[in-house]
Amino acid sequence: MKMQHVRPLTFIIILFFYISLLGLAHPKPTVFPDNVPVLGEGYYLVVGAFNSKSNAIRYSKHINAAGENSKVGINPNKPIHYVYVVESKDLDYIKSKWIEYRNRPEFADAWVFKNVKEPANNFVDVEKDQTSAEVEIFEEPEEKQPPKIEIPEVADEPLEGEGYSYIFNAINSTTLKEVPGYVTVVDAVRNKVVTSLETNKPQLVPDPGTVDKDILFICDIFGFVKQQVALNLDNPLASGDPNVEQGEDNTTIVNFELVRHKAGDIITMYQVYFYNDAAIMKPESEFELNSLLDMLQENEKLTIKIHGHTNGNAPGPIIKLKDDDNNFFTMTDNNVEGYGSAKDLSYERAKTIKRWLVDQGISEKRMSLKGWGGKKMIYDKKSDQAKRNVRVEIEILKD
Repeated sequence: MKMQHVRPLTFIIILFFYISLLGLAHPKPTVFPDNVPVLGEGYYLVVGAFNSKSNAIRYSKHINAAGENSKVGINPNKPIHYVYVVESKDLDYIKSKWIEYRNRPEFADAWVFKNVKEPANNFVDVEKDQTSAEVEIFEEPEEKQPPKIEIPEVADEPLEGEGYSYIFNAINSTTLKEVPGYVTVVDAVRNKVVTSLETNKPQLVPDPGTVDKDILFICDIFGFVKQQVALNLDNPLASGDPNVEQGEDNTTIVNFELVRHKAGDIITMYQVYFYNDAAIMKPESEFELNSLLDMLQENEKLTIKIHGHTNGNAPGPIIKLKDDDNNFFTMTDNNVEGYGSAKDLSYERAKTIKRWLVDQGISEKRMSLKGWGGKKMIYDKKSDQAKRNVRVEIEILKD
């Protein structure tokens, strides 16, 4: 009688042990829920912020494969997906981990999101090579807003709320981070620019007003090789392009997996502006400068040559910074006023960009300079496009 009770129990124990062994031999991968949770109270060490849930999950899996234990959560105040590596209610602990992660190149822009009832004390920021725990806890960095690109010819503005629902998913193929910028929408039938739309956010593509509704999307963001996708607005999947997919709520997703420029490439910085007769930049130049900085920080082997160009070769006044002045974006009474050739002015402008990059921590050994003056103008100096002769070009020497 006793054996009848023992045998089934023994069988169950053996079966449970066998299943456990299978579980150990084939551990389950990390599962990300369809509904990413909203972050609760506490401090979070964030290494990535994403508009797209799928981008956040992909990035989290990417760094987890390299040994991290990151998770994804949503900012309780706005629909932004955070990838975080540390969560704690201990302020001192989160500060120490913040210093540790910022000293790793791949997480140099890590920051702390605080979701606490009482505001935390402010601390003085420290350099990466210091070990003090007295650091400023950063709230979410202000999102880089790309400058609105110029559109030479624009179709009639669509009625508000009308258009085709799209998301232009621009991703850095190396870091898997979202890349801010614009996609140019071109009517492929008339070869006419329709509009420009921001990346990584829901957008409405206006009807071009043609029968065929064939459209070309061009993603040309500084620091990355230009990419384009052609499709039909009424049937976007018909082309079979693997970069086009159907998302939720009848939204079409166009994926641009962006690749960095390589040695030998020359990139024009059309969004870096200088004051007249000056080697001092205007504030709106910061976005594209930060894009160049990102490129140099991402690849420490990268070396560049900065080429300065002017519109014409006439000599004239040259206003520049003093050697100890870092007001790169403001004209002040401390500026040095002189006189020189167009070549001298273009060289000083290239030098200002180099000084700004050095001020951000880039070794000056990775940069060289060349001033061309008006020797390599693209347009006639009296044409409507003459202002585009005033430019800075970045030549990649080594990658």
